[in-house]
Amino acid sequence: MKKFLHITSKIDTIAYIDGQYAGVITCDHPLDIISDRKLYMTLNSQGYLPQAITLDCACDDIIDSDCMECIPYLNHHYDCNYTPIPMICPNYFNVIFSIILSKYYLCVLGGGKSPICNIQLFDNNKLKFSGTLEQFDDIDCTLFGNNIIVITKKDNTYAFMRIDTSECKLAEYYPCSKVSITKDSITTLRYLDDPVGQGVVSVYTTSSSAPEVYPVYRTDHAYPIDIDRLIPYGLLSCVEVKNFVHAKKYLSDNLATCKDSSLEKYFSDIQSIWPDPYTYSDNRYYYTVKSSEGYRKYIFEICDHKIVDIDEVK
Repeated sequence: MKKFLHITSKIDTIAYIDGQYAGVITCDHPLDIISDRKLYMTLNSQGYLPQAITLDCACDDIIDSDCMECIPYLNHHYDCNYTPIPMICPNYFNVIFSIILSKYYLCVLGGGKSPICNIQLFDNNKLKFSGTLEQFDDIDCTLFGNNIIVITKKDNTYAFMRIDTSECKLAEYYPCSKVSITKDSITTLRYLDDPVGQGVVSVYTTSSSAPEVYPVYRTDHAYPIDIDRLIPYGLLSCVEVKNFVHAKKYLSDNLATCKDSSLEKYFSDIQSIWPDPYTYSDNRYYYTVKSSEGYRKYIFEICDHKIVDIDEVK
């Protein structure tokens, strides 16, 4: 069965398919492909590593690549979002930041035209962790309980990184709007790109292995949603941050009687939400949701600006 692929790239990228020039892909100008066979694609972006990717249109799992995400929709449509990997040449990098935190030595390598930096953590001169950071104007690092917290700032936007020292692995890395640090706690605020206008506050303490998380709003109340096709987006984004009280405002009286735990279990741990741009109906709206269990597709039926039925499409 033929698949419909819509390939985009965050950076202008020249694409070749089976050795033939296929065009330049961007976020605004996708490369559309209809095929039922295996395709071999090469992608080249200036200043980034070239990639060779196999797109298997004869298989349910279109692709297995860290630099391209394929989001499945109904009727065999897929959004394939390509994220180029910057070239890193350590020989040309300088140590732009370093700090000693108890027995740990942390340094950041940067410089040149690369949009990213390399962060390294050493314990007794042994490299325990290596990762990437986006370029920054300012940086602050602290040992906080069993974690090393790295906070960077660029153009009034923060990035929060938490490295778990017990396993020397990356625990969290996300952009945020505000960071507050005291002796006993670190609090971050990150806003969601959702129609409700929600934000997520995370409070870290030295006595807890996981942060306390709770939702807030950009203003003193949630944004109203007047467009039916965005009502499922409102529901899903509220469930994502466990804002169940507001989530149930999008449900009919019959559905709103469900338990919070049932609503959370039904959608699992939501990580990303995509409205289906390729399937249309008068009062039925289609969404793809990503969780730790993979991608799941849902149909939402709307009546009188309320969700009256939800079905998962297998």
